[in-house]
Amino acid sequence: METMSTEDIGQTTKETLDTVVGKLNDNKLLIGIIGVIAAAGCGAAYYLFATESGKRLRNDIQDKSLDMYDLISEQAANTVERLRGVAQDMMSDKQIGPESGNIRKVA
Repeated sequence: METMSTEDIGQTTKETLDTVVGKLNDNKLLIGIIGVIAAAGCGAAYYLFATESGKRLRNDIQDKSLDMYDLISEQAANTVERLRGVAQDMMSDKQIGPESGNIRKVA
């Protein structure tokens, strides 16, 4: 196994640091954007969880979400009932009535 001298270790360390600094410099915009997003997220979390107006906002969001859930559930249930009724009408004798005598067999 080859041992590295202090000079080799220093050179390798310098090259590694230069590479890291170069990558950071190349990605300054991306790092800045990530920092801004993180800061905005922290600010929003603080507002929502630490202030009285944030608590009111959370309650409003919860109430509106529950109202929306109830509305969508009701509409979905009504749609299922209407589709069930249409399917039952199609399968019942009501639809087969006198019109079926006008169909000509072709086979």
